[in-house]
Amino acid sequence: PAGTIAGFTNGHAGSFQRSTVESVVRSAVCEETAKRVLVLTDPGTDVDDLWAIAGLVALQQQGKLKIEAVITSTYDTEGRARIVCKFLECVGSGNVPVCIGKQTNRNKQYLEGGFEAGFPWAASYDLSRYPGGILEDSYKIIEELAGDPTNPVDVLVLAPPVELSDALDQKPTLASGMRVTAMSGSFSCGYNGRPKQTAEFNVKGQAGEMVPFSVAMYRTHFAADLCVTPLDTCGTFVLEGPNYEALQQARRDGGNVLVNTVLEIFEDWVAQKPFNGAFGSFDPLACSGVIFDAVAVGLMMSEQWFHMTRSSVDVTPEGYTQPVRELVDSGDEATLSLEANGGKSPVANVALKWAAGGKEAFAEWYSKLLLGFAGNVSSTA
Repeated sequence: PAGTIAGFTNGHAGSFQRSTVESVVRSAVCEETAKRVLVLTDPGTDVDDLWAIAGLVALQQQGKLKIEAVITSTYDTEGRARIVCKFLECVGSGNVPVCIGKQTNRNKQYLEGGFEAGFPWAASYDLSRYPGGILEDSYKIIEELAGDPTNPVDVLVLAPPVELSDALDQKPTLASGMRVTAMSGSFSCGYNGRPKQTAEFNVKGQAGEMVPFSVAMYRTHFAADLCVTPLDTCGTFVLEGPNYEALQQARRDGGNVLVNTVLEIFEDWVAQKPFNGAFGSFDPLACSGVIFDAVAVGLMMSEQWFHMTRSSVDVTPEGYTQPVRELVDSGDEATLSLEANGGKSPVANVALKWAAGGKEAFAEWYSKLLLGFAGNVSSTA
């Protein structure tokens, strides 16, 4: 169709049919039963993971979901676990189990590239004091949470999907017990809204080492179609203006430990010159910067803010996400799935564009979500 990327067909939120009986239409934020959520995350390189986890904590307080566990993924996973544990304890959610995921090689480009700017904030945190417990077998966690296909767990992938792929490799049937939402990929936009596709970090990693894990995720048939927010939508999401000023005001007023802690680590991260100072004159008092992963939280809860498209997606050896071919209508789905990678790729739902006014509405919703958090816990964990 005119105005679409080759290989995609446009569809509006909630306008398509799910492919399995167990799937749920994500058209409303409130559901009869709270979601069970497993989080795969890589905080410390960027700070958007913690903006996302903050949203999950607020939604948990509202009874919309339960954070079953958090798995830290890629590179220095123990350092990432310190960040997650300190954050959760600071905001009164220290009962959430945290698992140290698979360590991966920190190459020279990574070590010299300012990719651990978030680590100093929690460098002295003692993992042995974390009340929720530290786990080290991500497979057992995933197996336990995804073991019942009649009650799928929502897996929120905010990092390269290493542990997800490894678990599915050990036991492929676990896929039927998962609904997966991921911040992943790039189609027509790169970082910071650049009008050119890029090999996105969660797909590629530093040097292509994460591509096999991403291929596995895109080729898996889950309990519901894989949902992704690529850079085309999440890569331009910033809290600024009145929404961000309201958060800064809440911090000045005191009493909202969730907002206080998010802004504290955010400012510390900026001060460490992430990505070797590539942000230039970035001012943490003026806006949040791009918070990619917060968009994935929104997509997991509702598609109302997005213009969804539908296609099988292939991952190239270089880490690019490519639509396989256009899906003309729902009756064409079986043909598409057969043709994609020799029948290996199911259909994915891609938040390729924001709905009209969707980005603004989501920014207001997300800021109010954080502002509505009740309770105050010491932020000196």
